[in-house]
Amino acid sequence: MNKLLIFIACILCISAFGGCSYDSLPEFKTKESGPAEDGQGDADRFNLSCAPLVELEAPNQENAADVLQRISAGMMVKVAAKELSGSGVIYGICDDKLVVITAGHILEQTKGAVWLTFFDGFLVESTEYIVSGNADLAFVKVDIERIPEENLRQYYCVNIDKESFDALKTGDGIIAMGSKSEAAGDAYEGSLLEPWIYVEDFAQYMMLAGVEAYPGMSGGGLFDMQGHFLGILCGMDEDGETAAAVPLNVLEAEIVSHRI
Repeated sequence: MNKLLIFIACILCISAFGGCSYDSLPEFKTKESGPAEDGQGDADRFNLSCAPLVELEAPNQENAADVLQRISAGMMVKVAAKELSGSGVIYGICDDKLVVITAGHILEQTKGAVWLTFFDGFLVESTEYIVSGNADLAFVKVDIERIPEENLRQYYCVNIDKESFDALKTGDGIIAMGSKSEAAGDAYEGSLLEPWIYVEDFAQYMMLAGVEAYPGMSGGGLFDMQGHFLGILCGMDEDGETAAAVPLNVLEAEIVSHRI
């Protein structure tokens, strides 16, 4: 395997913050239906719909990555710290705060605000973030009161299916999505090379996918062909043909560990 490169050359620092109090995964507020309709009460403001899944009418003629990019761009975010930028995904809402997950190396040395740009162009800053010391992950929180309701209604949390994730095997189709220039600017189909392998460059177990990848996609999402979230993109090989991702099971262990 070619030596993995970090998507974004960055060295930044961390400002820790408190989160939910729980001993297991938090109950992030989500709905299975589509975005909230006009006229619904304030309670619905604190829910997010799960991102729609890919349903191909003509599998031999349609590109699943293009479909996911079109229907689920609302789950993607552009993440910027000073002059550095990458990608992120919306994981859910906890304690009335929107939680965005990205690659840890993007924020590793920042001391200031992190800027989040959503797919509709809405821009907000946050000083509530933590960088994991165990995996290449960072978690950013934003008070949902700071996000206009008309914007929030367009956003999705990633769609997770634990059974699908546990059943992953070498050769399965995957989609990598993210972008440095916009929230969901790039999406590519590929295949899973290794569902669980130790990657020395990151000193952790990761997933490896054979997929087109570019600088700026770091922090973006790895998905199965239906659009279920599998992990966070963190690195690529020298040819931009192999991507490394922090798997969902590691990510959720870090959520519990850091009480996000």
